[in-house]
Amino acid sequence: MKLRALVLLALSTVFPAFAQQAFVERWKARVAAFRVENETLAQGSRRVVLLGSSSMEGWLQRDRVARFLPTVGPRVLNRGISGDGIGITVPGPSGLRNRLEASAVDCQPSHVFVLNGRNSLGYGVERTAEAYRALLTELRERLPGVVVCVITCAPVNHGYADKREAVEQLNARLRAIAKETGCWLIDLHPKLVGPDGLMKRELTKDGLHFKDEGYRLLGVAIERVVRESEAQAPPPQQTQPKQGGLSGSLEQD
Repeated sequence: MKLRALVLLALSTVFPAFAQQAFVERWKARVAAFRVENETLAQGSRRVVLLGSSSMEGWLQRDRVARFLPTVGPRVLNRGISGDGIGITVPGPSGLRNRLEASAVDCQPSHVFVLNGRNSLGYGVERTAEAYRALLTELRERLPGVVVCVITCAPVNHGYADKREAVEQLNARLRAIAKETGCWLIDLHPKLVGPDGLMKRELTKDGLHFKDEGYRLLGVAIERVVRESEAQAPPPQQTQPKQGGLSGSLEQD
């Protein structure tokens, strides 16, 4: 019995380590692919970058870009890596802040949409928010004139319901940080949340990721931000946030 317990204990440490190593290797491979793709981009292509983790990488599935981003789709570069965090530690083995050049800076973007944060909440809301602020500040400094848009984190449900309060707290910080850093804002959370504060059950299977309807709602907002920002031609050093689609006027769509 004692031997069995020791074996189970050993396996419980080996499997997470193996999974982490597999994630890091996939992260490196994705970033390498981004670099290769950047070298093929035509000069002045004005790309729309989707930067984040699994919800952004999910745009690659089910023909979602063509279905839900019909106007800007040809300009889209998917720079999502499933499981990635904001990048609490820099330099580090993963995280958005550790791949900004390959993911955004070096690909001639006109717009960078950022959806991330929940994967880093194990470090606490404040550390995650401050790392997010650092990410946005760097993007704004290194990409003057480029529209940087914060997307609030989606709500949770099912086995992740205990993260509800932390997600809400982080989103409150993100709304403030978007304003402080002069970024645009898509407030996605209110469109996906139910009266109980959790993601609407019909919008999710696993309680963490949203289904096609969530992508449709987000797509409407992304296209609106691109359309309105290009019509307004905001100056590089804009200081006031712009509300992108989902934070009020989407009700008419």
